[in-house]
Amino acid sequence: MGRNVGCLALAVLLTCAFALRKTLAQKGWQFEESPGNVTSSLGKPVRLRCGIRGFGEPPEIIWTRDGEPLEMSDTNQLTLHLGEEEEKWLSVSELWISSVQLSDMGGYRCALTEEGGELLSEEGYLELEGLPHFSEEPRDFAVVANRTLNLSCQRLASEPVRVIWLQDGGVTNLLPACLSVCLSVWTAGLNRSSSFSCEAHNKKGVATSTTGKVTVIPDKPQKLKLYSRTNRSLEVSWEPGFGGVYPVTVYSIQVSELTGGHMIYNQNVKAPPPRHVIPGLVPFTEYRVRLSCRSSEGVSDWTDWATMATLEGVPSLAPTNVSVEFNGSLAVVKWEEPAGRLNGVLRGYRLAYQSQEPGELIDTGNATEMAFNLSLPGSNLSVLGVCVHTGGGAGALSLPSASPPSSQVRRAISQAETKLNKTRCFTVTLLQESYTKSTAKCNTAQ
Repeated sequence: MGRNVGCLALAVLLTCAFALRKTLAQKGWQFEESPGNVTSSLGKPVRLRCGIRGFGEPPEIIWTRDGEPLEMSDTNQLTLHLGEEEEKWLSVSELWISSVQLSDMGGYRCALTEEGGELLSEEGYLELEGLPHFSEEPRDFAVVANRTLNLSCQRLASEPVRVIWLQDGGVTNLLPACLSVCLSVWTAGLNRSSSFSCEAHNKKGVATSTTGKVTVIPDKPQKLKLYSRTNRSLEVSWEPGFGGVYPVTVYSIQVSELTGGHMIYNQNVKAPPPRHVIPGLVPFTEYRVRLSCRSSEGVSDWTDWATMATLEGVPSLAPTNVSVEFNGSLAVVKWEEPAGRLNGVLRGYRLAYQSQEPGELIDTGNATEMAFNLSLPGSNLSVLGVCVHTGGGAGALSLPSASPPSSQVRRAISQAETKLNKTRCFTVTLLQESYTKSTAKCNTAQ
């Protein structure tokens, strides 16, 4: 039962809505008078008028100029009941402009708007006598050298007005003359900053618009790329942006961290050459780089961000908890991986020790322990330390956590670390407890 009542109520509402949606034409409303064309002078009063006739309650008449409603206009609407026919009405609306200004020029219409549709009057034009007046004039703006640019100059009128373009004060043949409205596209582009204006010609004479300056700025640099790199710097190169007749004199370079986006470098460099070294970076780190350029006329847009990375560096950390454990005739040296940034990819570990035979720096790969057989007579083992190496080289030795080494062993460790830092590879020659001599070989750290 409740559902049937709801459907009945909905049907009644839809029927009422349909009845209200009768079009204005069905109600018999039509314009009997439309705004006429008016020619006036600046500061003079102007009155425009339109009228409608139809049946039922008269709708409100809305005034528009160039298709836009005049919200704050001074209007007056008078409605009269026509006695010869029942419910037939005449409504007249007047638009009053007390002092005409340039902004008042344009096309005027009256509009009736209801839910069922819209009815428009004919359009009447309000013009100012004398020399032509511009409703839109050239403006100042910047354009990239040799890029297409759009220029506009407008004079709305019911009668054609011839408009021609001027460049730097002289008539240009690159932009065609037009009637009333000029929307011109300069496809050839500019390589020199220029000023543009319009001239409007009618029987009263010639009027000139304001002048707009078009400033030619350089194009952004092209083909930004990585030229060379180290573990602490990036060298970038690019092709200069075209600036027309104005040479590019300065490049701006910005660098930010890829992770987090923090800006770490913002530098202006003179041109040429189109190459620059960005110093003070962190090894094995990705960065974003972009450029802009400047001429005497202005600054270009920024290039897109380019992602680049520094090379691997020498590890800044050493293995931790180096220890020696004895199990019968075996001595097992153990350590733990460094906790933190290595400045590269871990390529392995190197163990420095001395025994009854000349000792060498042994690469253990990624293993974190190394066993030595001490079953031979006279076997002796002194562990000097363990270091980690990346593609950038080997880091500092980490000493065992056992008792402090002797002075001779300390000298051997110091010499080994010195050569390790200088050559990234070394061999230490030791005989038992006596340090004899250190020699360096190219035992690469790759």
